[in-house]
Amino acid sequence: MTEQLERLNEVLSARRLELGMKTWRDLSLAAGISYETLRALRVGDGRPGEATIHGLNRALRYQDGAGVEALLNGRDPKPVDASRQPPERDADTRLEEILADPEIRAAFARRIARMFDTPPSPPSNEEEGRSERSDSA
Repeated sequence: MTEQLERLNEVLSARRLELGMKTWRDLSLAAGISYETLRALRVGDGRPGEATIHGLNRALRYQDGAGVEALLNGRDPKPVDASRQPPERDADTRLEEILADPEIRAAFARRIARMFDTPPSPPSNEEEGRSERSDSA
């Protein structure tokens, strides 16, 4: 392993642990990338794509353009200024915010239905009435 890869692994590992991610799999999940993609980056197997770099910067709270990219170019990464970070929200709150969008909610229902191999049921009259009331408010 080259010095640059050793340093990349050391810095990523320290930051991951500092942010409470115990395993590399935790980091891959937080970054929205596959574990295999993260492993390829760590062993120097190819250059990561823009989405991979962005996901890792977000998960590791590094500035875009000055995080993982800096490490790959032998420089120190720059963390995001904590005072400019939005407050943390729990997973249930984030999910509610995401599912508030009817198109996303429908796509989510279709995906869940495919997972269980069942057709999605149409919204009930009660749900449609609630949606219409909230739209008119």
